[in-house]
Amino acid sequence: MILFDSHCHIDDPCFEPLIFHERDSNGRFYDMVKSDGPDTGKGVVHCFSGTRKELFKYLDLGYYIGITGILTIQQRGKLLRELAPLIPRDKILIETDAPYLTPAPQKNKCRRNEPAFVRSVLERLGQVRNEDPQALAKTIFANTNTFFGTSFT
Repeated sequence: MILFDSHCHIDDPCFEPLIFHERDSNGRFYDMVKSDGPDTGKGVVHCFSGTRKELFKYLDLGYYIGITGILTIQQRGKLLRELAPLIPRDKILIETDAPYLTPAPQKNKCRRNEPAFVRSVLERLGQVRNEDPQALAKTIFANTNTFFGTSFT
């Protein structure tokens, strides 16, 4: 906890934003960021796998929510598919988590995840949010620029 706290409070813009790996924390991670997280709220809950209650708690702290290939996996991604439409458009990101969490349909053909497979996450996210994947991609790209403080076009 001391290292976590120290890292979250380094007064240096080079250390922002922070990416938190939340996978399967069962609420423990929220307790950590609530008490010792960065004051700026500039972070992403990478590999979000929490509950509806946790989702809204992270959003209330100002964090982005990162969606990985879990979304595409039939049984394991069920809850995430229910929660994904509740994430505000300006707070959603997609991620590969390579070399892990290979999305479907690549999961059945390849054990090792690759960044190129993030397209499958985007397409499935568009389906569950009932949004056009191209429009969603533009939104996520804008969110990524905002999150990292960049202006790529």
